[in-house]
Amino acid sequence: MAAGAVRLRDEQGRMIFDSESFSNRVVYYERLQMSFGTDVTRTIPDLGDMSMIWVESEGALPPYSVNGNTVYVRGIGQTPIQVTIMAMSFG
Repeated sequence: MAAGAVRLRDEQGRMIFDSESFSNRVVYYERLQMSFGTDVTRTIPDLGDMSMIWVESEGALPPYSVNGNTVYVRGIGQTPIQVTIMAMSFG
């Protein structure tokens, strides 16, 4: 896997996204370290009409919501966790 490449799998281990195959469609990628009291709001430009935004973490998934092209993430717990915000555009 190339440096910076991202692969996402579902709970059964099936590949649902491989950035090496769709690298020209990934329009946003950010990895954050979050803990209690850390709130993040990101507005992602240039998504187009058909897009997908998701949040994943190493550990408990913090509360988040997506409204249009804006994602809100709230840090939880006293132990910092790594959170990834990613967006992909299909057109």
